[in-house]
Amino acid sequence: MADDKKLWMKFKQGNNSALSTIYNQHADFLYHFGLKFTSDEAIVLDAIHDLFLTLIKSRENLGNTDNIRLYLLKAFRRQILKMLKGAGRYSSIDTANSSSDEISFSIEEEILERETIEARNESLYKAVRSLKSRQQEILYYKFTCGLKYEEICEIMDVPYDTARQLVSRAIQILRKKL
Repeated sequence: MADDKKLWMKFKQGNNSALSTIYNQHADFLYHFGLKFTSDEAIVLDAIHDLFLTLIKSRENLGNTDNIRLYLLKAFRRQILKMLKGAGRYSSIDTANSSSDEISFSIEEEILERETIEARNESLYKAVRSLKSRQQEILYYKFTCGLKYEEICEIMDVPYDTARQLVSRAIQILRKKL
């Protein structure tokens, strides 16, 4: 994270190479993150560009950070929610379908395994979609992005205990439904 701190300081001092590095390292991640809020790629791309324009315009006044990804996630979340609320199009976080890679020895086993995984994923997808949007959002940050509770608290602007309770309650609900 010391590298992030140095890179951020260079960016704040007007180094365009640092800006380019930050953009190249984080734009794809922000894009995929934004698609969890909306399937409208144009809004996601606009939000990313607006975020970086805002950063450029106010770079001298930006706070310091030793975790650029967390800083950008927090700012991007605010940016995209503002855009979606302005357009009246806020929807809850989508959940990503995931499948496990299994080794199978026959076509029948592979087909059966695939059908089982698809059924399990469908059940999980429906269960997650039934959660409140904040519960979906916090599960996304915790398990898809792999963020720590402290980072989630910063992004969602909630106390540490609240973040842990949201995750715990969401998992309890999912266990009951599955």
